[in-house]
Amino acid sequence: MANKQQMKIVPPRSARAGRERTDLVKLKSMVSFAMIFATLSVMGFLLLEDRAYISIATAEFAGFSLWALVIYGLLPLLISTVCILIFRAEKSDILGTRPSLEQFLVAPITGFLFGLLIWTTVQLVQSLTLLGETWIRIPGLWQKASLYLGLSPAMGLLTVMVAAVVPATSQELLFRGVILPHYSMERPRALRIFLPALLAAMLSGDLQGLLVLFAMALVSSWIRVASDSLYLSSLATLGMSFSMLFARGLFSWITQILFQMPLVDHLRVRIFYVTFALVLIVLLIAPVSVMDAKSPRRDPMARKKTRDQGTLSHINRIVAILSIVAMAVFYYFVF
Repeated sequence: MANKQQMKIVPPRSARAGRERTDLVKLKSMVSFAMIFATLSVMGFLLLEDRAYISIATAEFAGFSLWALVIYGLLPLLISTVCILIFRAEKSDILGTRPSLEQFLVAPITGFLFGLLIWTTVQLVQSLTLLGETWIRIPGLWQKASLYLGLSPAMGLLTVMVAAVVPATSQELLFRGVILPHYSMERPRALRIFLPALLAAMLSGDLQGLLVLFAMALVSSWIRVASDSLYLSSLATLGMSFSMLFARGLFSWITQILFQMPLVDHLRVRIFYVTFALVLIVLLIAPVSVMDAKSPRRDPMARKKTRDQGTLSHINRIVAILSIVAMAVFYYFVF
């Protein structure tokens, strides 16, 4: 009798598998819901603004900051909160694992170097062809923000909060916290991050800066998947935002130190851009290896996670494609 009282009831393997399957369905359904909700919300806001029902996108700081807070802050935060509450996602489902101190320190540096590389590439392309100035531009968020940095310390602090901290928190929470981790488990990583990154860029409301936003979203998505940590992707996004804000001033400072004068000749400027980009690529080797240290390819525990390649992943992929197409059609007819 005593032996029977000491016996513990262990749930059968099928019961545990059933619970895991239920959690998987819940999280993947949350991804589809979040993508649809985000697409409709951004469409609604931009349509109301275009029809002049709301008017906040002015050239003044108040209008610029309010527009940025809505697109990059309020809407992503609202959508993320609703999704987490409805689908009861756990903290680990959103934030992932806690990274090492080394990765904490390296993540913003990695983002800053990637941001400088993207900025340098944009400048090089614009110097080579007129089409570059039309289709490849630094997003308006950072172009406008750079105008207010040096006005006063208080204005500079507010600008940094709006143009760097807000995208690294609210937007990251939605696209790299709610959507990306449970979007799909397919390999290689490029297939897993391509559509969510493109959707994140499309929902930023900036057509001229779309390619740059897409490149930045790819970097943040890669770090999120490689490290399994939202903390690191947020810090990397913060670093990239800082680089977009200060790249032009940093470039002018470097050229003044090296050449004792601003570069005016187009050929010399292009050569410097190419050289600077190569230096950045070399500098990125070490940070990238640190960010990739906890890659699922190298972590034996990560390889034990259930990989769903069935109906749920296909549904999320279809929803992502439809959302991207819907935004493209919306931009074509509205703008």
